[in-house]
Amino acid sequence: MYVYEKIKLDEHLPIKILDLYYESSEENVEKHWHNSIEILVPILGKVEIWDNGHMIRSQNVDVYIINSKNIHGISFVSGYEVYKGYGIQINYDYIKSIFPLIDHYEFVQPDGEVSREIVRTIYRIVDIYDDDKEYGHIAIKGLTDILMYILLKKLLVRKKYVLQENEINNNKIVKIVNYIDQHYKENLSIQVLADHFYVSQSYLSRYFKQNFGTTIKKYIDSVRLEKAINDILHTNLSMTDIAYNNSFANPKSFNRIFKRIYKMTPHEYRKLLK
Repeated sequence: MYVYEKIKLDEHLPIKILDLYYESSEENVEKHWHNSIEILVPILGKVEIWDNGHMIRSQNVDVYIINSKNIHGISFVSGYEVYKGYGIQINYDYIKSIFPLIDHYEFVQPDGEVSREIVRTIYRIVDIYDDDKEYGHIAIKGLTDILMYILLKKLLVRKKYVLQENEINNNKIVKIVNYIDQHYKENLSIQVLADHFYVSQSYLSRYFKQNFGTTIKKYIDSVRLEKAINDILHTNLSMTDIAYNNSFANPKSFNRIFKRIYKMTPHEYRKLLK
């Protein structure tokens, strides 16, 4: 069973930018999957990329594309002191908004000038992200559109439908996660979710933990915390209002869960970052 990873985007952007740096095999990325498309750009050192049963060595590619829902992982190659590279994860909903048929298509691996064009665009995105925190998001959105233009125009092919069982399982966990994301303000519980998806509580708890790597309760808390942080940073609401607006049982519960994850109180977090 492979764990589903929910991608948390960089604020205001349809992508997540990864600065990848590994020093030992202990930092391997275990096999997992997500809806987002991921593009890896190796710079220094060597890793092995495991992608849906295929093993690719980073030194053999200038850029590597991991398609939506592909099971993948990264292994550090011994004999090299470090690995350095960049990664870009492009949001599935953003892709679907500009190409609604994406579920029936995938991207082939680039080579030659197309590969270099993708690398140049990603380097430009990383440079702007690092150097311009105030207005950089405007340029990065435009560059992300250009990146998607390259992918769609030059690398798009119709998907061959294999691994149908994996596809069914992947869709099931995504539906559960999406339901929680959309209904987090409601009185969610394992019982409520089990009833909605017509399964037993024990099956749902076990299935979610196996596919998502955490419990349903902890995931619901994480979604509510994510929304609460937005309120903490971008509104003047009191902590009591924020707690109830995001469906925490009470301000004390909100404070306890927040402190367990962030090692400080919500008030301290606001004071530190706002």
